[in-house]
Amino acid sequence: MKKTTELGVDLKTYLLKDARMQPGREYTGVLKRDRAFNENGYDDNHYTFVEMANRRAKIKSQYLYRGKCINVLQREDGTLFLTYRWPKLSETYTFLDFCSEAINEIYIAASLVRKMDETKRSGLIGKD
Repeated sequence: MKKTTELGVDLKTYLLKDARMQPGREYTGVLKRDRAFNENGYDDNHYTFVEMANRRAKIKSQYLYRGKCINVLQREDGTLFLTYRWPKLSETYTFLDFCSEAINEIYIAASLVRKMDETKRSGLIGKD
């Protein structure tokens, strides 16, 4: 990577939230070197920066339970959903074994979610 300092630069920014770039803040986007016309001809020191929405900025679902066979997650809107962790099946660990363990974990996860709901209703956890 080569480091270069451009002197006497005219920079136009298109930012998603900030009116001006904030000191110390990193922005993700595209920097383009324009050829802006002036009275003397073309000026190579004009740049445009367009901030891009960060794909990873999406809020991930929160894990409420991580087991060997299942996970229970909660979306930002509060809805719960279940995902399976697919096993490596063999002669000693069959699909029936996996299903039996998954059922047990679903009961465990359901009781944990029930306890969390009761705790929230009793006022021990901040209400929305």
